[in-house]
Amino acid sequence: MDVASPPIPQPVSTLYINNLNEKLKRKRLQDSLRAVFKQFGEILAIHCWPKSLSRKGQAWVIFRDVPAAVKAQQSMQGFPFYEKAMNIQFARAESDLIAKAKGTFVPKPKKKPGEKKPKPKKDAPMVAASAMPGMEVRPAPINPENIPDTAPPHNILFVTNLPPEGGEEFLSQMFQQYQGFREVRMVPSRPDIAFVEYETEVHAAVAKEQMQGFKVTPTHKIKIVFAKK
Repeated sequence: MDVASPPIPQPVSTLYINNLNEKLKRKRLQDSLRAVFKQFGEILAIHCWPKSLSRKGQAWVIFRDVPAAVKAQQSMQGFPFYEKAMNIQFARAESDLIAKAKGTFVPKPKKKPGEKKPKPKKDAPMVAASAMPGMEVRPAPINPENIPDTAPPHNILFVTNLPPEGGEEFLSQMFQQYQGFREVRMVPSRPDIAFVEYETEVHAAVAKEQMQGFKVTPTHKIKIVFAKK
């Protein structure tokens, strides 16, 4: 089955902006973005994490309504912002702020006090190791070059070579830009890998093609394969 070109994102009130100047501190970046975009409508929030290596040069601007976001995206695409041309796209999912305002927000189940996450029974790579009593055992990192991209299409993607400071929230922001996104599942004690689930194999294939080789940091270029069925 041929994979079609990625669908054009439907306009939403949240804009995803990248190619931002990485030297800006958080408050200055937020204030500058607000000054640039407030002319198009009311801004509810601006999210950015410039201190994290994996999140530098990116931001999310959340407008109260869609028309304001559409006008901002059309007007400011390629705008030279601190000597770099902004790349602006519509986010693939609405912000929680908007979902709460519409009454459609569904919170993720919270872990009960003292409850531990179950250990993954499959898909997670097994790493043999030995250590002296009391010594912390850390799994060896996975070499992406050793992972063959031969698995048949699956609606779940296996992502490797992630930076340790990434985290579930950041990965969700990255992969929810593509239609059919469901969730990101991290592996306990393995911040370098994750599973990303989509509604269908086609949705997953589009995200895999678009995000393959994406440099999360200058030293972390992710590799994506279909998870084993």
